[in-house]
Amino acid sequence: MLKIKTIQNNLKTSSNSYSFLSVPDKTVGMKEIARAMTEYNSSLTEPDALAALAVLEEVIGKFLQQVLRVKLPWLQMVFTARGTAADFDEKFKPGKNDHKFVLRFNADKEMEEKLSVSVDFKSEAGELVSLPVIFAVRPVMQDGTEGILPAETATGSVLRIRGDYLGYDFEDEKQGVFLTNVKDSSIKYKASRFFRRTKNTIDFEIPSDVVEGTYSLSVVVQGVQNRYMKAGAGETLMIS
Repeated sequence: MLKIKTIQNNLKTSSNSYSFLSVPDKTVGMKEIARAMTEYNSSLTEPDALAALAVLEEVIGKFLQQVLRVKLPWLQMVFTARGTAADFDEKFKPGKNDHKFVLRFNADKEMEEKLSVSVDFKSEAGELVSLPVIFAVRPVMQDGTEGILPAETATGSVLRIRGDYLGYDFEDEKQGVFLTNVKDSSIKYKASRFFRRTKNTIDFEIPSDVVEGTYSLSVVVQGVQNRYMKAGAGETLMIS
């Protein structure tokens, strides 16, 4: 069932104050699909269905690697190149700067129209989505008190981030405290050593392998609908 809530609209492109947020209450994988296939056709066994799905996954994967547009009943898939270049003569190279392949999906409109008339949904009470925010960044002194951020900060120093809604999943690589080089955004570091982590305060150590330069500081958390939200500090850090 699709649970639909009314939330505050933070999009500047819309004049309406509220928008709808929908979240499915369950996820199905290969096993659930195979089980449903056997229930639909009694002559099909679950191992047979799982084997067929595994073959389908392998075949589609090979088609995509051959850069073929794969059309399924529900959607189309194809790999596209993404990235930027400093000049006209620069060639695309996966892994260089922001060069990468991205798998694009386009829904089949006829199937979308056919299935959407009977989607199982339930309207629920609305809620406000709280965005992460950084109020201040301060160095932590040896006695645990806060100091004044110096002109230059050495690697290994401990900094304190004060803000709100800064709690995140430590196991998720996309979430956390990040330092990004101002001149070259491809130079990016993620903090891995912490002394305190709450939704209001984060004490972390600047990684020892950070290259000297000026960095922006941000905290990335996961919000509703699995969307990532980033809070940036107002000041930059000169790390030496």
